[in-house]
Amino acid sequence: MFSYRWIHRFSMPPLEAVLDAVEAYFTTLCPGRYQVVRRERFCLEFRRGAWKRRLLDSSAIVPRFLGIDRRDITTWPTLLSVTTLPAPTTFEVTLQRHVQMPGGLALQPAHYEAGTAAFDRESDGLVGYLAEFLKLPSRPVVRAERTAPGASPVTEGQSAAGESSHASHEGPEAVRKGEADVADV
Repeated sequence: MFSYRWIHRFSMPPLEAVLDAVEAYFTTLCPGRYQVVRRERFCLEFRRGAWKRRLLDSSAIVPRFLGIDRRDITTWPTLLSVTTLPAPTTFEVTLQRHVQMPGGLALQPAHYEAGTAAFDRESDGLVGYLAEFLKLPSRPVVRAERTAPGASPVTEGQSAAGESSHASHEGPEAVRKGEADVADV
């Protein structure tokens, strides 16, 4: 199985309705709405894409090989965790996406960059929605972390206008040379 990770972080005023607004945003996002899997006081978990129940253990859900189109991120088996770290003056919000591709379906660099761009747009859209919904005086700045194989994490800022559009990532190490072309499924 190939595993990839994208992380986005931003800070905002401590408001109780943050997770309610996050839930409303991701469950109505088109195309490919997320489904709420777990909700706790400071954490939400969502699932989207091609999943199936394990044959002998119906409580376990695993990525489904059939139904995944590497060119369509809404079919990628994706787990999204949204956590808030409360403090007296601010909430640190972290969006962490884990994509678990079955063996034989590694993401090519072009697929990976398409996922990066799409997840950046989703995160930027969430921040815009929160700023409007919660009537924030200014739009929070999204920070994305990028981790390349054998390198230390690099943090990149994404402004409200989306000037820098890089997501945080772990996973290029799963991309192997010599595999199928981007046009292949």
